[in-house]
Amino acid sequence: MSKKTAEQTAAEKAAQEQTAAEKAAQEQAAAEKAAQEQADAEKTAAEQAAADAAKAQTEGAAQGQPPAPEQTPQEQDGELLTLAELAEKFRLPSWQSAALHTMMGWEADKQVSEAAYRMAMDGLKTRRIGG
Repeated sequence: MSKKTAEQTAAEKAAQEQTAAEKAAQEQAAAEKAAQEQADAEKTAAEQAAADAAKAQTEGAAQGQPPAPEQTPQEQDGELLTLAELAEKFRLPSWQSAALHTMMGWEADKQVSEAAYRMAMDGLKTRRIGG
């Protein structure tokens, strides 16, 4: 009888190990699926932010707001301008300029390229509020 019991115990142990291995595989698959879903959600959020920025720009043009000025060849090379010059160039209200400076952590005497300023403005317009 002890021989049968030993065989049964070995079989039960093998079944438990197989069950544990299957459970580990299922957990790994679930973790991979969750990671993929998170990556998809982040990609979707980035695409939505880009679409919202494009929509906001289109709506701004439809509401009679002046379009952003064209870049000169010197500015394309990354010419640095003061924040005050850039705020004037983009016709930014003072409250929006202050919000942009606070969000980016910029001091009043900071100089940035027009491209960096434009990206910061887009970030300000598409940022998540209250969360």
